[in-house]
Amino acid sequence: MGLRTHLTNIYLHVFRKEQLAALYAQRAGQCNACGQCCDPVHLPFSIRIRCPLLDPKTRKCRVYGSAWRPLVCQLSPTFQTKEEEDRHQTLNCGFYRARDEIL
Repeated sequence: MGLRTHLTNIYLHVFRKEQLAALYAQRAGQCNACGQCCDPVHLPFSIRIRCPLLDPKTRKCRVYGSAWRPLVCQLSPTFQTKEEEDRHQTLNCGFYRARDEIL
């Protein structure tokens, strides 16, 4: 998932909760711990990093069910673009878009 998506999710969480709620209303399914929100995280200049909280052997988040789970992780995925939705579908994410329109 891209840095832009992560930053947008945080912005919406702080300043536009109703818009974030609308994105969540389009989302269906549940997390199946595939790890694709965490690996790789796409940064500017084609830099990709793996979240340090992702266990490379099990591909599970080390803090998923705890209070230490970062906000940016709690807010994902929101399917802000068709590309983001397609990527999640291709990699068998447990979440999917319940409606066709993109806000």
